[in-house]
Amino acid sequence: STDHSWQVIEKLSTVQTFFTDSSPVIHIIPLLFHYQQVNNISTDKTIINLSDIPALAEYFNHNTGTNRIKYCICHPFNIVPDIGYVFIPAYVSVSIISYCNNIRQVITQGLPTGLQNSVISVGNLVVQSNINTFGAFAISGQGAFAKLEGIAFLPIMSMSMALTTFVSQNLGAGKADRAKKGSVMGVAFGMAMAELVGICLFIWVPILLRIFVDVPEAIEFGTIHGRTVALFFFLLAFSNCATGVLRGVGKSIVPMFTMLICWCGIRVLYVTIAIRIIPVFRTISSAYPLTWTLSSIIFIVFLLRMDWDARV
Repeated sequence: STDHSWQVIEKLSTVQTFFTDSSPVIHIIPLLFHYQQVNNISTDKTIINLSDIPALAEYFNHNTGTNRIKYCICHPFNIVPDIGYVFIPAYVSVSIISYCNNIRQVITQGLPTGLQNSVISVGNLVVQSNINTFGAFAISGQGAFAKLEGIAFLPIMSMSMALTTFVSQNLGAGKADRAKKGSVMGVAFGMAMAELVGICLFIWVPILLRIFVDVPEAIEFGTIHGRTVALFFFLLAFSNCATGVLRGVGKSIVPMFTMLICWCGIRVLYVTIAIRIIPVFRTISSAYPLTWTLSSIIFIVFLLRMDWDARV
């Protein structure tokens, strides 16, 4: 009899591949257990603690890969006379604490990133308003280079997102040393790739700008801006890759405040003040390498002081 009950449970285990400890869906899982294993449950619908039924708790822990399932809701059951088993349609639920922890982790990681990108965009609007004071050609030239910069920025962002995934997965697997070495290689590769793109833009920016504009004055403004920032793309890459690493270790607050202070606050303050002292277009363009440098210094300090083993 006992062997038969576990054979039935084993057949049902294929259903468990769809049950995870983070799923908010309540699953109905019919189970067969020997009457002696559950005879302490009343015949009324009730919530039971799985710790009262070791066999049932062991089954769920084994087939779901988690020990967070604390309770199940049992409906009235019937004794099957011929084999002496009890049929339990069980609604299995994860503890509310587990859900709260999952929600907290999602908000902690996602909200700072969204807030960071939103506020930086607002800061760029202020910088753009200062660019507008130089006229239509400046707007056109800087806008044309922004399109080129957007294309060049794609591999940097890809490396940043890849580092987040790589670091978090390795730390989750307990491989702190591999996460650290991979981060160093990833950041170095991202910087080298960005600088290569920057050198190409520095050399060929007047030619590439003609894809988008054909007015000499606009190309001149675009060239000034491009050749001011292009050779510092390695700093842009470092800041973004370091951001990916820090998010991977769960410190998304650090890049959020760093970006808000450097890429928004200091950039806006610098442009607003410096343009009144040195009223040339290159003054605005120089704000980008300056703030990339400041953010890179802050990220270096955090990365060098990070205890990788403590993040496992």
